[in-house]
Amino acid sequence: MNGQEAHENITIAVAPKITVSNVEAYATKVPVTISQGANTAEITMPDGTVTKLEVKNGNWTVAEGTTNTAVSKGDVLGAASTTEASKFNLPVTSEATRYVGVDSIVAKATTDKVRVDLQREVTTVKDVNGKSYTATFNRATGKYTLEDKDAYVLKDNGDGTSTLTERRVYTDAKADGSIDFIVYEFTRTWNATSSATNLVDKVAEIRKNGEVTAVGDVTRTVTTLPKAQTTDTQGVIVTVKI
Repeated sequence: MNGQEAHENITIAVAPKITVSNVEAYATKVPVTISQGANTAEITMPDGTVTKLEVKNGNWTVAEGTTNTAVSKGDVLGAASTTEASKFNLPVTSEATRYVGVDSIVAKATTDKVRVDLQREVTTVKDVNGKSYTATFNRATGKYTLEDKDAYVLKDNGDGTSTLTERRVYTDAKADGSIDFIVYEFTRTWNATSSATNLVDKVAEIRKNGEVTAVGDVTRTVTTLPKAQTTDTQGVIVTVKI
């Protein structure tokens, strides 16, 4: 499922934490701590040698691309805990730490196992006739709205009056995490017309200059979205796996 369905633009930044303890010059062991969830890491010593690590079979293991000659590809350095930070000592050459008091050790950790749950911002709702519309979450109001052309249907009756049908979307959250999206639709006749070119401006002008002379039917049509997304059904929560 694509995050674009939940948010128009979103950046998800995930940075596992890795720390390297201070060591003395010419030390041959560097204490390393990597937060849970990370599955790759890279440690660069002051002399430029690099140790690349990956989680393999539940262990932090030396990976391809390592230039640190104190270890070899496939060496197991320690267990990769899934409940707490992993700690192990990284073997290095004495030359790698020769200038450790002058230059810093650069370390970074990454993960490709990320799951993010996002509340859907765009969904499909239906009216009393079964016609589908797109409802979009409005960040300014905190409500879902239809496009102007769907929210307002305006007819000039040709006798100085106008008939305006409005559709508004309301939500009702349930205890099980599902949400009812309710299309509230009503029709009114106004004793005014508008010469504005924009639909929203027309509606505003009619409301300002006119009065309601007749009220039509009012309908409430419910579209229920379950909490969880499935292959065949939209859900309130969209899961993005990175």
